[in-house]
Order: sequence, then C-alpha cells, then structure tokens
Amino acid sequence: MRNIILRDSDGKAVATGKLPRNWSEVPLSTFLAYEATKSEQRTTPAVLALLTGIDEELLRSDVSLCVPLWQALDWFRSTLPEEKKLDEFEHDGVTYRHVGGSGSSNLRRINAGQFEALSDFIAEHAQDPIQSAPALIAVLYAPAGAAQTPELVEQLAERFRSLAFSVAYPIIADFLRTGAAVAFSIRTYSDLLPKATALLQTLDETSRSSGVSSSYFRKSQNWLLRTWIRSVRRTL
Repeated sequence: MRNIILRDSDGKAVATGKLPRNWSEVPLSTFLAYEATKSEQRTTPAVLALLTGIDEELLRSDVSLCVPLWQALDWFRSTLPEEKKLDEFEHDGVTYRHVGGSGSSNLRRINAGQFEALSDFIAEHAQDPIQSAPALIAVLYAPAGAAQTPELVEQLAERFRSLAFSVAYPIIADFLRTGAAVAFSIRTYSDLLPKATALLQTLDETSRSSGVSSSYFRKSQNWLLRTWIRSVRRTL
C-alpha cells in the first residue's frame, strides 16, 4: 500500500489514506464489496472510500479530490490478476494446499469427506459463486497436513476474506472454468446416495423380518459407499 495525502486547491492537507498499487494489496473482501455494487455506482466516492480508506463524505464534498485517485487506480478497473493453477498458497504465514493434491485434475482425486464438503457448497452457493468465494476457497484448500472438517471450513471462509485478490482470483477463475462441471457431477451423485441408502435400509428391514442377518445390511452399505466413490471418480 502507498500512503497518500490529499490536498485542497490551497495545498492544505485534508485527508490521508492508503492506495493499493496492485492486486496483491487488494483483499478479497474489498473486491467482493466492489463487485456487489451496481455498475453505475462503481465510480462513486463510496467506492473510492472503500479502496482507500478516505472518508466518503469528504470525497463527496469535493469531487475534484476523486480525479487523481481514479487515475492512480486505473489498473483496478482495466486489468485482472494473472490466471495460474495454484496447488498451494501462503496466507498469514500458513501454507494451504489443494485438497486434491497437485496437478490439473486435482478435483478428481478428493476423498469421500471432501466430496461431501464440495457437494454442500454447490447446494448452498451455486447461485452466487463470486460472493461465496471465501467459502469456495475454504472447501478447496486446507492447511498442509490438516484434516478438513465443517468447523475448519467455516473458520477458513472467514480467514480467507482477507486473502489477496491476486491469489483468490485464479482460484475462482479455475473453478468456474474447469472445476464447476466436476463439482456439479459430484452433487448429482451426492443427491443419489441418500436414495440408495434408503433403499438398502428398506431391504434390511425386509431381511430382518425374513430372518436374514443384519450384518448383510452393514456390508451392503459399506459396499455402496465404496462403489459410489469409484463411480464418481470414473465418471469424472
């Protein structure tokens, strides 16, 4: 961030703020707040206040102060961060790795619990993946060596709001371009699994009334889960 001082026509300092110089200095939360504004409002003092920390009312009272700020922020409105595949990244001193490991097809190698986490994300956030980006990244990445749990995903979603947009953007872009189709396929299988389990439960109840051992149901349920995971991976 570059420290800035705004001066009036007489050269008197009227405000101080911080000006981001590139996407690595723009938190994901700031970009999401900008993206949530209507297009016709994206050149208003409110947006400049969001980006620089300068008082909005001051900028409204003297719009001439906005001109040099927008000139300095031209890159913000005309460029996007570089797109690149991120198998891992660092944030606040912690290394986060993709839950599927390294490589261009890492969503195809996630385990059953990670299938469920991604499926839940799709069910809850499919209509607005951009504003849900912190939750998406929390589902796709975890601290190196840590087991992914619902509690951890919730914590990371909040933590990733301060993630640099230069890191967040390629993750979002890669998911929307290549991962979304895989994720929706996962969701389709996840929707079918409870129905299959319910069918096995019915069969188990029938078998009990016929004197068949209940261990048959447990074996069948385990077989179904293993078959489900293999089928998803084979289909994807």
